[in-house]
Amino acid sequence: MISFLSAVLGHTYLPSIHWGAQLLISLVLGTLVLGWAYPKSRSHLLFALLGFTVAQWHAVDGLSKTLPKSFVPDVLELEGRIINLQSLDPKGYQSLLVDVERAPGKLMNIDRLRLGLYDSEVRLEAGDRIRVIAKVGPLNAYQNEFSQDRRRKDLAEGIGGSGYIKQLIEYERASALRQRVHDWLHHNMSQPTASLMSALVLGYRGGLSNSQWELLKVSGTVHLAVVSGLHLGVMCLTGLVFGRVLVVMTHSLGLRSAPLIHSIPVLCAISLASFYLWFGGFGVPLQRAWIMAFCLLMPQLFARRIHSLKRLKIALFLVLIYEPLSILEIGCWLSFSLVWLLMQLANWRNQLPRLFQLISVQLFLTLSMLPILLFGLGQFNLGGALSNLWAIPYVSLFVALLPITLALVGLFEPLLGLFELWADGFWLGLSFHSVIDLHAPWQSPTILGLSVSLAALVLLFLPGRMKVMSLILLLPLLIPQQDRPRPSEYVVRVLDVGQGLSILVETVEGVTVYDVAAKSRSGWVAAQATLFPTLRAQGYRLLDLIVSHSDVDHSGGLDETLERFSVKRFYSGQPDLTGGSVCASQSWKQGEVSFQLYALQNQSSDNDQSCALLVDNGQCSMLVSGDMSSLAEIELLEQNRLSPVTWLVLSHHGSHSSTSGVWLDQLQPEAAIASSGKHNRFGHPNDSVKQRLFDRDITLFDTAELGEIVLTATKDQCQTDSFANLYPRYWRTH
Repeated sequence: MISFLSAVLGHTYLPSIHWGAQLLISLVLGTLVLGWAYPKSRSHLLFALLGFTVAQWHAVDGLSKTLPKSFVPDVLELEGRIINLQSLDPKGYQSLLVDVERAPGKLMNIDRLRLGLYDSEVRLEAGDRIRVIAKVGPLNAYQNEFSQDRRRKDLAEGIGGSGYIKQLIEYERASALRQRVHDWLHHNMSQPTASLMSALVLGYRGGLSNSQWELLKVSGTVHLAVVSGLHLGVMCLTGLVFGRVLVVMTHSLGLRSAPLIHSIPVLCAISLASFYLWFGGFGVPLQRAWIMAFCLLMPQLFARRIHSLKRLKIALFLVLIYEPLSILEIGCWLSFSLVWLLMQLANWRNQLPRLFQLISVQLFLTLSMLPILLFGLGQFNLGGALSNLWAIPYVSLFVALLPITLALVGLFEPLLGLFELWADGFWLGLSFHSVIDLHAPWQSPTILGLSVSLAALVLLFLPGRMKVMSLILLLPLLIPQQDRPRPSEYVVRVLDVGQGLSILVETVEGVTVYDVAAKSRSGWVAAQATLFPTLRAQGYRLLDLIVSHSDVDHSGGLDETLERFSVKRFYSGQPDLTGGSVCASQSWKQGEVSFQLYALQNQSSDNDQSCALLVDNGQCSMLVSGDMSSLAEIELLEQNRLSPVTWLVLSHHGSHSSTSGVWLDQLQPEAAIASSGKHNRFGHPNDSVKQRLFDRDITLFDTAELGEIVLTATKDQCQTDSFANLYPRYWRTH
């Protein structure tokens, strides 16, 4: 099993799918040679070969249904069926997952697309068939170290491209049952109750507000408010109980068949779990949980005695055969780890009173999952243990009773008030725990720290005083790792935020944020998926903030930033529009790193009022000037004695009206960075700017192509790197 897991995991690190074919041939030859020379290793070699072959087949098949990065976005006519639930109030934007039924030859192998529909008078629904003219291109995803790997998720879900609808030619209303249930919930319940019910029953999370999501995160209960393996497991238990009731009823009728006694509860459990899998949206986490439940229950159907641990191994094997990329999902490892831990815990918890059993199970699982949560998510919620102590049984009982309560509501609608009371109790309980505020971000531990914590888990299962030693070994993980630059060093992260700008400057004393990315017409704030995860992962709650000017692609995430983080310094090129102090000639130092602000006065253009920032440690320097035009750049040079810099962030994302030859000749940067969106409609960075950089032998780093750009400044060297170079994976390079 270890050889199989190693092969599947190793395949995920391939920078290109072509490497997989070459390595597969080498692995086949190696298996033949080593299997002949070392007969005892044949089974390990064959399992490794099987794992790599399955992973390669899934990768080739998935990428063949995905538009490559080289595909130029094009306007095409296509037909398809909408498969994802739609909000009752789209608010000017609808995100559609469309199963393609007819499309031009360019999309011949594409089965599914993600399309946006803006400002439409028609509210489309899941199940509707549509014929549209859409601009379709490759999948877009933020490429940052701490952003969600959306490209990998899209590959697992079979999504082959993305774009937006230019014209809705026609649509055929054919609302799916799940869509009708969603609409009924929102018509008959308040927003907090309807959104929670939609998440639990239908797997639709779009109805949850930002404040509700934040409350779930702070209380450590996100897993309870979305369809997950926990809920499917509860459905299995409900099915088993219902099946046993049926067995008792058959006994009363005189039927005492042994096969019937064994099969009815299992069939009821699998049937109810299968229904919940479909009704919950057939999401990947639910699919994994269903496979696990199937493997754990099926031996009972045939009265076969198979050790529970062996059944769990078979489940993991089948999950990875079905979707090899699941090996990278922290949710997958959490699910299997929790089941394994519960199996181990069952060996000794029966010796305790029932109340202590409940408390001990929760505390045991909390401590046991600490290493995985810290290493996989970079955080651990101390208040989550207290929240889950009551929230897990509270939600589980509700999910278990769902089949009965929904049926009763259908007969007697006033019972909806019970759902309202239940949801109000849930949100009220979480609000109480958020006031306590035991939620804290932690930087991910080192490999050594993870190894020590895993050793502690082993000691947890040993008898006697060794359990105390395991708790002592887990304590160091509660101390956040402080991996900060030295006093003379700084690290700059030019984040990939699409068509916008957001930069982090880390020093020994903290972090400075320059611009907070864009806000789209749909209300989506790019900082939520780029800037905020990076700040949390690095353990920052307090920051200095500089907003160059009021343009939405630079200040779009300002309100959310001020709401979620504490700000020490706040400067802006247009404080009357964004707030903060006026950007003039302020300067300060953090350690041995100096910060200098520049701004022009009496400028009529918003762009030319941008606040410029120069960061310097005496060896390496970085200059960013917002959206200044060439005229403003020259005026800035005339007013200030700017020395040559190491790195220059191109003004206005590399627009033709900025980054003049005079600007470049004076600053003489070694490298230039453009923050732009892939295939953006402005053509940034402009070809004329690229030519000026090429003529001066200045290397260009574009976030649209390379993702996050990382600039590391020490007293000895100035190093430039990118996300694409540091983390090449085949699903990103395709």
